[in-house]
Amino acid sequence: MRATAMLMDEPSDCLDGCRVTFDVANSPVVANLPAHELIKKFHRGSDLSIVYASRDPQRIALADSVGPGPIALASLIPVLGLTLVIDSSATWLRSRLRRSRTR
Repeated sequence: MRATAMLMDEPSDCLDGCRVTFDVANSPVVANLPAHELIKKFHRGSDLSIVYASRDPQRIALADSVGPGPIALASLIPVLGLTLVIDSSATWLRSRLRRSRTR
């Protein structure tokens, strides 16, 4: 879900995350926005576009920090790891078969 939140802390003062406030179903929510490079361009009192988990509004992120790019990159890392494992296993198996043929 998307919302507009107000930054309650100065980003330079909150190393572990900054408090923000926003409304969910006409109820105010105060949550801790994780420290992120993008937040440094804002100041206390700034309006931020955020996304939050509908079942747990305390889980939030800057809207600009999520999207298809980070999701695609996060999905690509396990695929690359699996490819390396398969390739190294195939190389090991080929060398093992060659050794067994020369004996």
